[in-house]
This record gives sequence, structure tokens and C-alpha cells, in this order.
Amino acid sequence: MILFTYMLPGILLVIPLFTFWVRLGMSDSLVALSLTYVSFTLPFALWMMRSYIGTIPREIEEAGMVDGATRFQSFRRVIIPQAVPGMLSTFIFTFILAWQEYLFALVLISSDEKRRSRLAWLT
Repeated sequence: MILFTYMLPGILLVIPLFTFWVRLGMSDSLVALSLTYVSFTLPFALWMMRSYIGTIPREIEEAGMVDGATRFQSFRRVIIPQAVPGMLSTFIFTFILAWQEYLFALVLISSDEKRRSRLAWLT
């Protein structure tokens, strides 16, 4: 169910998203555009991270707790360092997914000044 949004084409979702942001009074807003990108990349990122963290053996976390660490300390000092490569690859894939998407930016941002400000840091 999390990946259901990828089964629908983006053009099918543009009109409901646009009316949603207009009703909230956030049309032509970079915040609305950012939240839209997060809502479409988050399921993909969760799916990737869940599968990556599932490959880390549970015994490693339990070994940290046997050595005297709490569950949170074991997670922070043992599991997170093991998951850094998965986090980096997830970041790269979600960044590319959001970078290649142009349709939502074209529809949700209508003023020329905000379109220019979005590209100002590239020049």
C-alpha cells in the first residue's frame, strides 16, 4: 500500500494535489512543493531502508545490549553505523527521483519570481 502512489501516473495526481493546496491557501508556495516532493519520495525511501535494515542481523544489536548498552544506545552505536551505506544510497536515489520530476513544479509554482528563486542557487 505504501508504494501505491507509484502505480498511478503523475499527471493523474496533479489536479487533486493542486486543488488540495489551493483549498489550504498554499498555492504558488515552495513549502507546498517541498511537501509534495516529500510525500512522493518518502514511501520509496521507507521501502528501501526497511529492506536494508532487515539485512542487519538482530544478534549484533543483542550483543551490544549484552555488553551493557540500552536498546537506544545499541541502536545508535551499532545499528546506525551499519546502516550508513543504506542511508546514503537511499538519499541518492530519492534525490534523483525528486530532481527528475518537473510536472509538479510546473503546476504548483506559477509565479516567475519563485521559479527564478528556485533556480537561483544553480547559477
